[in-house]
Amino acid sequence: MRIQWLNFRIAAASAMIALGAGLPAHGAVTTSVVKDVAPAGGATHDPYSPVLFNASSSDLAEGLIAGYDGDSTFESSAGITAWTDGALATVYPQGGSGGDDIDHAAYGSVTNDTNATFDLGGLHDLDQVDVYAGWNDSGRDLFSFDLLVSANGSDYSLLTSFLKGQDDTGAITTPVTSQISITNNSGALASAVRYVRLSIYDADNNAAGLAEVDVFGSAVPEPAAALLLALSGATLSRGRRRQAAPRA
Repeated sequence: MRIQWLNFRIAAASAMIALGAGLPAHGAVTTSVVKDVAPAGGATHDPYSPVLFNASSSDLAEGLIAGYDGDSTFESSAGITAWTDGALATVYPQGGSGGDDIDHAAYGSVTNDTNATFDLGGLHDLDQVDVYAGWNDSGRDLFSFDLLVSANGSDYSLLTSFLKGQDDTGAITTPVTSQISITNNSGALASAVRYVRLSIYDADNNAAGLAEVDVFGSAVPEPAAALLLALSGATLSRGRRRQAAPRA
């Protein structure tokens, strides 16, 4: 039993070092994007749900309330709760400028240079993260972001960056939703992760819609989770001691 436990400790320590507090150990992070554009002809406030994809209602982030440091209700959009409700349905926009809470009931907004952080409540090994961006037209339907992960909420590792490309405001006048799906092409996306963060920038016209965030993976078993956190804490403690100036 002592040999098995020692082997387990060595394997866990090696995994923690190899993963770099959440970074994938092997392969490359890949990002795929699918855009769903509603057909023309819908009447004002007619409902529309994307046909090319669906959000999950049973992922790790379902029902969580993100910590967010920006405006999540721009133009009377629904706010933070829309990001984890499992729904993507929107409506055809009203005429004229601006919108109202009917037009924007499917999503919360995000603004430039802000962070949305999801606390999964414990350590998890992640397989995939899907981000759904959208609006009732192409005026505020997309934004760029960095995807970061952390075990402790203080030290974050960058998994990947998504760049939205050229703004197409005015090109589409019906609801637009994009699925940005982030995976690893040869294994786990990240290991021993509790916090998932979107660091947002370059939003269309300084604000855009975030419809949903889906996080897929599995919980790290309690003994392994406790050991990983202990190893992480010991590593940080040794780092601080090395950096401390010697006493005179």
